[in-house]
Amino acid sequence: MEAVVLSEATALIQGHSAEALHVICTIIFVFCGVKALCHKELKKVLIYSLVGLVVDIRSLLTLDSSLALAAFFFHVFNFLVIVWMMLITAKLLKEKTGSDRLEDMRGIGRAIPTIAIPLAAGLFAMMGLPPF
Repeated sequence: MEAVVLSEATALIQGHSAEALHVICTIIFVFCGVKALCHKELKKVLIYSLVGLVVDIRSLLTLDSSLALAAFFFHVFNFLVIVWMMLITAKLLKEKTGSDRLEDMRGIGRAIPTIAIPLAAGLFAMMGLPPF
C-alpha cells in the first residue's frame, strides 16, 4: 500500500515539477526584491537584486521550449554584462564616497556623472527596460 502511494506521489511530482519549480522561482524572485528594498547598503541591495535575476533566469528553463532556451542564453550573457557593470560602479562609488550606505551617496549623480551613467544603465537593465 505504501509503495503505491509513493509511486503515485512521485508521478504527481514529476508531472508538475516544472510548474512547481516555476512557482518556487517566482516566490524567491519576489522575496529577493523585497529584501533588496529593505537594505540601506549598496552591496546588499545589489546582491539581493542579482540573486533575484539568477532565479528569474533559471525559471526560463522550466518552460521547455527552444525559444526559452535561446532566451536563457541571451539572459545569461546580459546578466554577466550587468554584474560586471554594477559591481565596478559600486566599487567606484564606494571609493568616491568612502561609504557603502545609500544615504551617503545622495547627489553623487550630479557630482560624478561618469559613474552615474553606467549605474543608471545597469539599473535599467536589471529592471528589464528597453533597450537593455
